[in-house]
Amino acid sequence: MSVMKMNQADEPKAELMSLAEKLHSYILSFLPWQDILHCTSAYRYTAHKDLLQPYTSSSDLQYTGELGGQHLLPVSSNNHTPISERLQLLRDKVQAWFRFDVHYFKTVSIPEQFLMQSLMGTSIS
Repeated sequence: MSVMKMNQADEPKAELMSLAEKLHSYILSFLPWQDILHCTSAYRYTAHKDLLQPYTSSSDLQYTGELGGQHLLPVSSNNHTPISERLQLLRDKVQAWFRFDVHYFKTVSIPEQFLMQSLMGTSIS
């Protein structure tokens, strides 16, 4: 009786790079937002930049990553707004906060009659 011995090199390997892009997106969709962001930042600095494609082409993954990155909670599942629109709204809101100037102030003049009434405790009618 002869025994056939297989080397590890003879075994078929399933490599991540050999999977279809849709499978990459599907696999990433099971990860928590932190791991999705870790994967995408790791891919940016490797020779496998094409692994970023599933993330950049999936509004769902981007929405999950950006929502979690902003420490926000997802909206209810009965929301019928498409993910791509929700992603754009989220990005618009983030940009609005970046444009917000906390050091801005404006002086407003209050007419004398209103000042006196508020100091005396009377109501303005």
